[in-house]
Amino acid sequence: MEIEERVKALEDEFRLEREKMRQILLDIRTYLMEASTPLRHDSGFGKQASRIKLRKEAEQHGAG
Repeated sequence: MEIEERVKALEDEFRLEREKMRQILLDIRTYLMEASTPLRHDSGFGKQASRIKLRKEAEQHGAG
């Protein structure tokens, strides 16, 4: 039983770390999209558009 409990704990930890990594990658992607947008950075439109796109993609992939 002890091995099964350890495996379960590792699986749970892996899921948490995977979600953290996914969020980090989405943050990097948002930053890169904002940096490369042709819209003015101070207008806020570039940031808003990239976040909307990322939110839709996350919903499609089940990230909620």
